[in-house]
Amino acid sequence: MFVVSDNGPYDAQGDVPTSGRIASLLYQPPAMRWRGVTVLTNTPPRSAQSSPGGLQAIVIIEPIIAKAARRLGVDQVAIRRINCPEGKAPFGPPVQGKMQYATSAFLKDALDRGAEQFKWKERVARTPKRIGSKVRGIGVSLSSYVGGTIGFDGLLVITPDGRIRFQSGIGNLGTESVIDVHRVAGRKFSVCRGRDAMSFGVDTSKSFPYTCVSGGSQTTHAMTRAAHAVGMETKKRLQEIAARSLGGKPEDYDVGNERVFERAVARD
Repeated sequence: MFVVSDNGPYDAQGDVPTSGRIASLLYQPPAMRWRGVTVLTNTPPRSAQSSPGGLQAIVIIEPIIAKAARRLGVDQVAIRRINCPEGKAPFGPPVQGKMQYATSAFLKDALDRGAEQFKWKERVARTPKRIGSKVRGIGVSLSSYVGGTIGFDGLLVITPDGRIRFQSGIGNLGTESVIDVHRVAGRKFSVCRGRDAMSFGVDTSKSFPYTCVSGGSQTTHAMTRAAHAVGMETKKRLQEIAARSLGGKPEDYDVGNERVFERAVARD
């Protein structure tokens, strides 16, 4: 597999290496040679339209699998089921001498369930159907993509008036992830509606945290993790402040309903 990518004028795009990793995961080849090159061009900046690298690999390989199945007289679902990943399936090149692997893969179950619900055997028996110059048929393909990244920051501020202000560096693409991912931090304090506030954007003068790019393959996974981490750390620090001020141990206190309270008192 050899991939050439129009890189645009700036940093290398991730489409090229990702295409090889996704192909190796989906089809589990015992041996695979992959090469890729990104070409720097004096053009407007490039960006992935959808599933950077993954979709491109699927578009390249899937028609070849379909053609092979027709030539061999093998069912389209069956040929993909033979080769698809299962369990902790390896993929990509070794990293520090060790193969990477998926945490789980259930594509065989998905193919079985899909074929059953779609009534694949019944439909494939009566296709393709020609109507004039058009032929209508059915097909099947596999697809996957990465499920998130790590290494980003969460940030919230508790102001003197008791409000929690969530600082979000996520770009607002209309999906509202700029707000939604921070709910996991708000739940740590049982914040009442209207008592929290949100700041978001890319102006670093407003102390926004280091955030991943906005996209379906990263934002929800990465920034919900970051919000959870900052929520847990904030709760821990509030418990420590309560212990220093009122005595006892931090674990003697809990946080909820916009209050820090002693557990024993709450039970009474």
